[in-house]
Amino acid sequence: MVSTKVILQGLGLAIGATLLDIKKATTLASVTVMTFMLAGGFFVKRVPPFISWLRYLSFNYHTYRLLLKVQYDPVPDILTTTKHIDNGATEVAALVAMIIGYRVLAYLSLRRVKVPSS
Repeated sequence: MVSTKVILQGLGLAIGATLLDIKKATTLASVTVMTFMLAGGFFVKRVPPFISWLRYLSFNYHTYRLLLKVQYDPVPDILTTTKHIDNGATEVAALVAMIIGYRVLAYLSLRRVKVPSS
């Protein structure tokens, strides 16, 4: 989905603007995206309880749930870990919040950078 790409662009902008070092930013971005992918339940069905709250911050979790809703009209129980499947408004709202939130975070990170006077 296009929204996932826009979210990841914003996440990359936020990480890059916060760290301002290409090697550190690349490492943190790789670890963050891999954590979101694992915690989102796309690769692992049974996420340990101590990190299960991360799924709600994961772009993968919300995108995967939207794709299930689009593909299957009544989502089969075997494909979901939760019983409550609504019309998708929650997932769309979460994705829009991530799109805006990551870019605002990048903006705020760039605002704190002091430009050397020449």
